[in-house]
Amino acid sequence: HLAGAIFTPPYLLNADGSEKPRPAITGQVPARVGNGSQLSVTTDKAVTSFALVRAGAATHSTDNDQRRVPLRLRATSATSYEVDIPADPGMALPGTYMLFALDAQGVPSKARILTIG
Repeated sequence: HLAGAIFTPPYLLNADGSEKPRPAITGQVPARVGNGSQLSVTTDKAVTSFALVRAGAATHSTDNDQRRVPLRLRATSATSYEVDIPADPGMALPGTYMLFALDAQGVPSKARILTIG
């Protein structure tokens, strides 16, 4: 018996089931950044927040390294931002992260991958 399903999180859908428009990170994101650095990020529309999500490292069904790091931002134009990478390596451990931009409704962009450290 072959069967499959695709899960779409409710925050990506309108009440009628259609997809909500998602923000997009449009500019280049460096492959590697250091703790305490600033990142210049451009998007296709205004966003209200940025967050890093650490790449998964599951073993025996548990991911002890799972974390989401909210980032401070400053708008430099309607769709350009300076984003602060935490200086404390205890907040943003060295490693691989997904960078997300979120709009006012909490809808995330597709991730851009970067490495801290």
